[in-house]
Amino acid sequence: MAASLMTNAQWTPSGSNVYYNPLSARVGIGTTGPLLKLDIETSSTNDGIRVKQTGNTIASLNLEASTGRRWALFSTGSGNAEGAGNFGLYDYSGGGYRMFVNGSTGNTGFGTTTPQQMVNIDNGALLLSGGVPGFGGPQLLFSDNASLTPNGRWAIEYNAIGGLNFWTPWNPSGPVGTAGNYSLFLRDDGKIGMGVTDDPGDGNFCATAFNGNYRLYVNGGILTTKVKVANYCSASWADYVLAPDYELPALADVETYIKENNHLPNVPSAITIEKEGLDLADMQSKQMAKIEELTLYMIDMKKEIDELKKQNAVLQAISSSPKN
Repeated sequence: MAASLMTNAQWTPSGSNVYYNPLSARVGIGTTGPLLKLDIETSSTNDGIRVKQTGNTIASLNLEASTGRRWALFSTGSGNAEGAGNFGLYDYSGGGYRMFVNGSTGNTGFGTTTPQQMVNIDNGALLLSGGVPGFGGPQLLFSDNASLTPNGRWAIEYNAIGGLNFWTPWNPSGPVGTAGNYSLFLRDDGKIGMGVTDDPGDGNFCATAFNGNYRLYVNGGILTTKVKVANYCSASWADYVLAPDYELPALADVETYIKENNHLPNVPSAITIEKEGLDLADMQSKQMAKIEELTLYMIDMKKEIDELKKQNAVLQAISSSPKN
């Protein structure tokens, strides 16, 4: 060791415990070849660097760059306003607490010194980018048993197809990583698929699944106790049939149309339904139009029947009157 360090009472060199390299101006503790200004090498978990502030206040390790930006790793004592045993990263250049770990709860806050959950980001966002080797794009994993399902029971992945894939990496009846792809798929264009995707590499692939101007695509049945279709455009409903200026088709014309086309006027044919599917709201409106037309036909027929009854009563009265 250099003579200048040998004269310092605080240094007690013994072999390679404390070593000073005058050529590089580096100090090594536990190593004779320090790679940095201060290089500590230890084989014990009980050894390391200890920074302690007396008086139960903040003990910190300050870091300062040549630009003047200062950072501090700190630990707080019981007498400090932030509480006992807390740990954090502080920006002395005006940013304040960048990270704060509550020593009592273990909650970690970013942008806050009062984290309410294990991770609490205040006035910021969590960004996942890149990919997960063997599992596609960036993901959030959910598991109730990390030992059994280290890849999660459920996962939300953003994949290269262009959307969020809600899937189950864990299959209780098969190998991990083979189950439940695209249980729900939220595409970049806002369309939603359930059990269906336009990913050619997946078993749920359907090339035309997201064709058309629809928002939800389901590969399978839908069971529900109630379906309500909101219609915000009154002109789409069939009450126009009851308007005074509506021209009710003649029944003879309806008969002719049916004989020529094998379906009712303004109602899609079986071939059209097979090709394009069934629009519930549109079909309900068309069916209501036919019901209203039938009602009008029945009203007209009732008037004709009543008129015929009157005429028949007159004829009966004439036929039954005494002859002169």
